Amino acid sequence: GRGEPALIFPGDLVNSVNDDTNYAFMKLQIGNYRRDGVASIARIEPFRHIYLPIPNNLMDQQSVGYQTSTIDPLTAAAVGAVQSVAGTSVTNKESLLQALGNAGIGTAANAFNKIGRAVSGVTGGIVDINTQDVIQRGLAGRGLAINPFLALMFQSPHFRQFQFQWLLAPKNEEESNTLAQIVNAFKNHMLPDEVLDENFALLKYPDVVQPTIIPNFGFHFKQCVIENINVDYAPGGQPSFFKDNKPTMVRIVLQLHEIEFWLKGQY
Repeated sequence: GRGEPALIFPGDLVNSVNDDTNYAFMKLQIGNYRRDGVASIARIEPFRHIYLPIPNNLMDQQSVGYQTSTIDPLTAAAVGAVQSVAGTSVTNKESLLQALGNAGIGTAANAFNKIGRAVSGVTGGIVDINTQDVIQRGLAGRGLAINPFLALMFQSPHFRQFQFQWLLAPKNEEESNTLAQIVNAFKNHMLPDEVLDENFALLKYPDVVQPTIIPNFGFHFKQCVIENINVDYAPGGQPSFFKDNKPTMVRIVLQLHEIEFWLKGQY
């Protein structure tokens, strides 16, 4: 397989990667993302494990998207009136005329046909701009305005994003080397591979990361991609190095982005 040695910083964070029950740290599994079908459960096939202290910040933000929508006043009034009178579901101009006929409102149907030249349809119809301007000006003189009939329409959940920060100080040359390997591992796994083809130069998707906090207190993650990494080799404001020219302190800021959104019942 593609298994690679675990990277653990600091060296005494865990005694064994197989015994992680009595310590507090973050485990980041890096691997290939697999989903065999649209309805299949996504999974990660890890080939590398990175162990770091729990980050200095643990912000969990969940959000969903809504969009404000407006309904044409004439449309809203017509649809509301017909549905209340005829008890009919109205979805377009034809169904509105049908409902008007069923409700015995023939004159209203004829009137609507005449108004139709100024309206582009029942759903999403817009009153002619000059006509609407005249109406608005007339109402404004009476201290009134057209009700915009605002509605908040649900769109979708948002993918969660995280920004984790560590301030790490190696105690010896071995830990300095491990820290350098961790930084390089994050950089490598966030980048795509090149796939050469006879006709195209393609890029293979980067690897994904599965973060886990141990012990877990309810902060769970789905698979993520690494969007950004910042490494500050002089976080104290003044660079300092060991005799082997390795930095004595490093700040890592890692930005992760989940690739699946959460649904009701998954918490």
